[in-house]
Amino acid sequence: MAVQFRSPALSKMQKPRKQILYFVFCILISWGCATSPKKETKITPVCPQVKPFKKEGVYHRVKRGETLWRISKLYGVELEQIVKANNLSDATKIYQGQLIFVPTSIQHNEIKEHSKKEFIWPIKGKVISFFGTKRADGTVNRGIDITPEENLNVVAIRKGKIIFSSERMKGLGKTIIIEHEDQIHSIYGNNSSVFVKLGQEVQQGELIAEAKKDILHFEIRKGHIPQNPLYFLP
Repeated sequence: MAVQFRSPALSKMQKPRKQILYFVFCILISWGCATSPKKETKITPVCPQVKPFKKEGVYHRVKRGETLWRISKLYGVELEQIVKANNLSDATKIYQGQLIFVPTSIQHNEIKEHSKKEFIWPIKGKVISFFGTKRADGTVNRGIDITPEENLNVVAIRKGKIIFSSERMKGLGKTIIIEHEDQIHSIYGNNSSVFVKLGQEVQQGELIAEAKKDILHFEIRKGHIPQNPLYFLP
């Protein structure tokens, strides 16, 4: 599939045009691809009775509101490594007091706690379609769909820069993409109005769009690879 963008504003961006077009192309490809969702398996929480790991690492006790992303950043370990080390079938359902094994040589007393939340929710509402679930058209959801409950305000989940804004993104309508640190990108689709411009720097919590009444489609990607947003959101 060939995707062309002719917005003159793109030439003013610092990031090479080809890299941005490649990133958007990957979104379009994964949006239209249908794969079978993984079978749900019984979740086995990690607890003190778990047999100790042979490889080097430490146990971290989950605090209230903590996410796997926050834990991974705390120890400087890839999120995927923590998921694999703990054999987590649903890493979004960690709970306060749970013991998580972190494969690292860093000891807990060497870790500095984060005083601020890494991410916030893009809108207040109810998740009606989860990452990996199959849609009626046979495609698989690469993000989450949220029905607004209080208002339609869409905010930036983290500080970043607007690298893409389109009125007619295939399957998503009015769409914004924000580039953050750590190769993280957040995607906000199905908006009724957009309040930011290409190349604009935004702060966490800043109003960027107004969602439609029925749904906001939201994704988080590392590079161009879709991630489960619930790994990151508090």
